[in-house]
Amino acid sequence: MKPILITCLLPVILLLSCHNSDKLILVGNLGNAPTASLELKKDGEQYTGFILYAGAEKKKIPVRGSLDGKKLLLDEFSYSPKKPSGKLEGTFDGTTYRGHWTAPGKSKKVPFAFRIKNGKTVPIKYATISQYLDNAPIYQGLTATIGEKKYTILEAEDNEYNSAMCIDILDVRDFNGDGYEDALIEHIEACGGWAVPTSSLFFCIYDPVKDRFVESEPFASTDGTPEFKKVNGEWHVLLTSYSYFEMYRAEQRYVLRDTEVVLLKSIEAQPIKALAELTEPGMLLFDLDGDGGKDSIITYSYHKWNSMTGELRFSNGKLGDWDYIGFHRLGVLPEKTRNVHNLVMNLDDILVWNGKKYVSK
Repeated sequence: MKPILITCLLPVILLLSCHNSDKLILVGNLGNAPTASLELKKDGEQYTGFILYAGAEKKKIPVRGSLDGKKLLLDEFSYSPKKPSGKLEGTFDGTTYRGHWTAPGKSKKVPFAFRIKNGKTVPIKYATISQYLDNAPIYQGLTATIGEKKYTILEAEDNEYNSAMCIDILDVRDFNGDGYEDALIEHIEACGGWAVPTSSLFFCIYDPVKDRFVESEPFASTDGTPEFKKVNGEWHVLLTSYSYFEMYRAEQRYVLRDTEVVLLKSIEAQPIKALAELTEPGMLLFDLDGDGGKDSIITYSYHKWNSMTGELRFSNGKLGDWDYIGFHRLGVLPEKTRNVHNLVMNLDDILVWNGKKYVSK
């Protein structure tokens, strides 16, 4: 999130000799331009080659230059083979050629970053940092390390929520296919408190051009562990998304494209049909046990999750109970257990009568 230049560790000439080749191929970006490849050939101390942008395969932009100490300087010739249209000046850390492109007269300056095209993903080590209160983590931050360089992404006491923040690293891999490892982070709502029993997710992504980390927009609301599946070269994140503040559950599939989280698919669970139901505080009269008398289901507002709680009174004066709290819908189903109608809570949580009370099926 904070740009910082990385000092050259190895001269490019040594890198070329390590590759046992006079040819060096890199891929990356120059500013906001499309992804490009930079192909160079060594001839003594001079380097020649071209830049080729995705979508413009027929137009190779020639470049040539040389080493100047630890810096690689390349002139770009977009329009004329004799008059430079710009200059690339940067350093190399063994993996990435990073610097700035400048227009003639330095009228414009654009950052660039290219990495060696070798089919390998650049590893990034992500780690959480914690501050504790009564031996429990209450403020957590996030760091990342590339090579020997360490980045602070989220400060342990300075976050956008201005309150306790607990996070967990769920998975690290190259989710967006840019050649750098990304982290899928779980923001544990209320640090795992009962009041907010779900977590939201976000990605942490390295931007090689600006040499910083960025966070995606938060997505989903889940209390389970996502699954990952590679489809047509993309990593899909599969999860079940819930809302405890409304009657909602969906099986969802996401991908990360650049820094944007894209929802590919969402299949919402549909409520089981009921003979009669309550979706707000009130009373429902229904002969649950088939004795000919109307039994009373009474619901009240509950102070958590914008939901309800309630009680059951049979027509013969007996009280019933259920193992459920904080629901948005209560319905009576046609099916019976022990000659008493089953109940449905929310979308499809079925309760059955065990002879003394209703319990989850």
